[in-house]
Formats: sequence, C-alpha cells, structure tokens
Amino acid sequence: MIQKPFDFVKEITLHKSPADSFIEAEWNLFQPFIIGKFLSMNTQLLDIVNYIQMLNISDKKQLYTIYKELIPIDKTYYPFIKKTVTPKENSELVNILKEYFEMSSSEMKEALPLLNKQVITEILQGYGYDDKEIKKLVKNI
Repeated sequence: MIQKPFDFVKEITLHKSPADSFIEAEWNLFQPFIIGKFLSMNTQLLDIVNYIQMLNISDKKQLYTIYKELIPIDKTYYPFIKKTVTPKENSELVNILKEYFEMSSSEMKEALPLLNKQVITEILQGYGYDDKEIKKLVKNI
C-alpha cells in the first residue's frame, strides 16, 4: 500500500509492481515532480530521468510504467537535500556590539561572523556582563 509519494520511488527502483496494482487513492499520491526530483539525486539515473521528463507525459500510470521499465533495480537511499540552517541571530548581542563599533544593525550582522569569541567576551566584560551572561550571549557564535 502506497502511503507517501516516496513509496512510489521504492516501487520504481526496487519492487517494480505493475501500474494496475495501485488503487485510485494511491495514484493521487503520485507526484511526477517529486518522483523525478528524488530519482535525479542518483547521478547514475540523471540522464534517464532528464530524458523522461522531457517527454512531458501527463498520464501518471504511463509515466510510472516508463520509469519502472527504464530504471534498473537498485536499493539506494535517496537523500532529500535540505536547506542549510543558519544559526539563530542573537539580537541582544548585535545591539551591544553595534553600539560598541558604532555600526548599523545590518552592518553588525554581516560583521559578527568575523569576530572571534575572545574579542566579543572582552567587549561584553567591558560593559559589565558577568561570565554567565557572556556565555549565554556568545553561545551560538
């Protein structure tokens, strides 16, 4: 039973079930863009997936069958490329440092990665912050 669009990737690459074995509710989960995106993450399949997508086939069953027939059986993990997570901005630290360096907030946000923790710690000590507060402010740098 297909429960997610990614299950179709398993069917195409591993199980090779016939298109008639799926019910209509399962076909509603078949998303050609998602299937193509995951299959194209395997560089060995990139040319095949690109060629199939250029055919511009709108029938889901026909597209599934073509993928199933052209893609070899292969138990491969297809990682989904995720957005890189940027560290959370510490607005209190930015405000302190922008006053110290006499910069705007946006300039300080750009310059913050250039400062090392020791320099920032010395500046915060100069403003009278204790070690516990400094550790909290410098945590995400």
